[in-house]
Parts: sequence; structure tokens; C-alpha cells
Amino acid sequence: MNRLPVTLALLLAGSAAAADPVPLTLEEAIATALAHNRALARGQMQLRAREMDVSLARSAFDTEAGPVLQSASLGDNAQWTYGMQAAKTTPFGTRVGASGTILDRTGTLGGDEQAVTVSIAQPLFRRFGRAVAEEPVRLRLDQYRAERRHWEMQRADLVMSLVTLFETIERSDRQIEFETGYLERIRRLATLVRAHERQGRSTRVDVVRMDLQAGETQARLAALVERRDATGRELAETLGASLDTVFQPKRPPPLDLALPDAAAAVATAASNRLDLAQALDDADIARRTASLARRNRWPDISIGLSMRHAWMDVSSPGIDDERTDVIASAQVDGYPWRHADRLATQRAGLDGAAADAIVDIRREAVAREVLQTLSECRRIAAELGIAESNRKLAEDGARLARRLYELGRGDAFALSDAEIQLARAENRLMEVRSAHRVSAYTVLHAIGTLIEHPPELKPNGD
Repeated sequence: MNRLPVTLALLLAGSAAAADPVPLTLEEAIATALAHNRALARGQMQLRAREMDVSLARSAFDTEAGPVLQSASLGDNAQWTYGMQAAKTTPFGTRVGASGTILDRTGTLGGDEQAVTVSIAQPLFRRFGRAVAEEPVRLRLDQYRAERRHWEMQRADLVMSLVTLFETIERSDRQIEFETGYLERIRRLATLVRAHERQGRSTRVDVVRMDLQAGETQARLAALVERRDATGRELAETLGASLDTVFQPKRPPPLDLALPDAAAAVATAASNRLDLAQALDDADIARRTASLARRNRWPDISIGLSMRHAWMDVSSPGIDDERTDVIASAQVDGYPWRHADRLATQRAGLDGAAADAIVDIRREAVAREVLQTLSECRRIAAELGIAESNRKLAEDGARLARRLYELGRGDAFALSDAEIQLARAENRLMEVRSAHRVSAYTVLHAIGTLIEHPPELKPNGD
């Protein structure tokens, strides 16, 4: 039976079942967090806003149509103009327009007129072509793609955070269990030392030392409980649940990951890391901006052609009641010799060089992070065997110290030291085991394959 819908219902119910811990697997936690995490939901709203910005920029190439309504009056004369007009701008900057109007005059200027006008305008040089006309759309697309990458990285960070929280809670539960049993054992040993003190086989210093050790263990146990509660609240917040909802995470199965060699890991990261893809995009944007800055030094020339055909209601002889007017126009604007444009071009060139340098820096940083993560994973794997061996030695030493003390052949100081070493070895083993389980996920996170990202957002994606 799939327990995920049940878990989601418990999350949305808030604290109704706070007294009963909710069992939770890592897969259920990931699905719940991706659906209900508040920060992720806010990022999704920002992503939607960027998507709307793209649609808004593209609307500049939509066909514009609407009514025409004008009125004017001078003394006893008045005129009304009404009709329809439409215009469209193409991706090359060409603007085509058409209108149909009726002019209704009253008074001494009486007479009606109907006209159809068609016009076309084309910018040249500076503002000619798709590169200039579609730049606002490209900028919005770049911003949308950057926001998508940021959101995808948020999702990967969220999954990594859940893995860490699961391991932290599981380690805290095991440490609490160990420290609880350890405290009971120390209290029994303290009782044994007091009995030996009454028999003259131990001193008051031994009793105080054992009581101090019991107090330190009790303090550690209280701190562990508080940290466990704090981590539980952090998990609830990450899942988008009420803070008083209590979860009981189940330990995920170990991730069977064969560590890749250094070259393969770096190559995989270079093909999957979204931060590297964004750096490459930023470099492309900088180069495109530099190209447009150079174009701004060109002259700004626009040419236009319009044709107006009118039908007039006139009764005076010798005046045509139909005419066609053709108007050609040219406009020159801009100053190619402006100092500001030269400075802008130089600045854009510097920005492009800086963006290329950032790509190299990011590549080196990604490679260094991957290599360090692999090294850390191998180090933890090696330390795990040492920690297990040390824990076995400490357990044997504590057992021997207790036996010697009970037989009267050992002292309380050796017994106390052996128990302290056992506690340290046990806690260290739990820490290393937890770090070892997390390290495999850390490697996947470093090379960019912890979760699957859309191919178009990856480096060199379409």
C-alpha cells in the first residue's frame, strides 16, 4: 500500500496527531517537501512571474488593433473622425499599419470623407534586424532560464538538506539510546564504588569521580534530547508541516555508489552543474551585449512609405471626389561619434572579458569541489573501519576494567577512564557512520546528478 497520500494528509492536518510520531521514509519526505516546502513554493511563484515577463516581451510583436475616434470643433464647424486601425511590428523591426476612417464634417466645411491608409516603416543600420528587435525577448528568456536554474538548484539543495536531517535525527536517536543505557551503567558503577568505599577498597575521590561522570552523561543526554527536538522542528518546517508535528524518520537504505575516478567525476560535473551552465550563459549574454553596444555607434536611419486613398463627398466642380496620396519619408537620428557610445562599447568589452574569466573560475571551483568531495568520501570510508575497530577495543577495555575492578585487581580511575573511552568511541562511530551514509549523496550533489534536471538547463544544453 502506498503510504505517501496518508503522509501528505497528516502533514496538511497540522498538529492534530502531534502526540503520535508520524513514520516517514526519505522518499516520502522528498515528495512532500517538493510539494509543500514554502521557500520552494515562493521560488515557483517567482519562476511564474519570469515566465509572464517573457510573454509580455513577446507581446510587442502581436498585432495591435483598435478603434479610431477623434473630434474637433472651431466655431460653427465641427468634425468627427472614426474608424479602425491595426499595426504589427515584425522581428526585423519592420512596422506595418493599416487604417480605415470616416471623416464627418458639419458647418461651413461640410462634406464627408472616407479613407484607407496603408503604411510601412523600416529602421536601418542601428535598429535593423532580429538581433536588435528581439533583444528584449532574449533578455526576458535569459532571466527566466536563470530563475529556472536557481529553482532547480533549490530543489537539489532541499533534497540534500533532507538527507542530512534524516541522518542527524537517526544519529541523535541512537546517541540518546546509547547515552540512556550508558547513564544507567555509570550509576550502577557509582553504586559499586560506594560499596567498595564502605569496605575500604575505594576512596571518596573515586566516588566523586563516578558521580561527576554520571552528571556529565546526564547533561549530554539532555543536550541530545534538545538537539533532537530542534532538528525535528527543522524537518517539519522543511516539509511545510506544523512545527509541533512529530516525525519518526526511517533510516534510508545505504546508497550503493561506486565512486567514479577523478577525471570522470569532473567531466560529469562539467556536463550537469547548473551554476556552471549559468556562468556560460552569462558569458554569452555579455558577448551579445557587447555586439549591441558596437551597433549603437552606427547611424540610426529609418525609412517609411505610406499610401492614403480617400473618397470625398464634394459638390464643387473641378474638384475630384477621389484621390490617392503616396508619402515617402526618411529619418536620420543618432550620433556615431558620441563619446558616451565609445565608452559603452569599451565597457561592454570589459564585461565580456570578465564574464569569460568567471567561466574559467567557476570551472576550476567545480572541479576542486568535486575532487574534495571524492577525497572526503574516501577518507570517511577509511575512517569508518578505524572507528569500528576502536569501538570494539574500547568495549573490550571497558569490560576488562569492570571485571578487574569487581575482582579487586583494578582501581576506579582505570574503570572511569575505560568508560569515558567507550563513550567517545561509540559516539565517534555513530558520527562516522552517519557521515559515511551522507557522503555518497554529497558526491552526487557535487557532480550535479542528485536529482534530474531538464537537459536544456545543463551546460551546452539546447
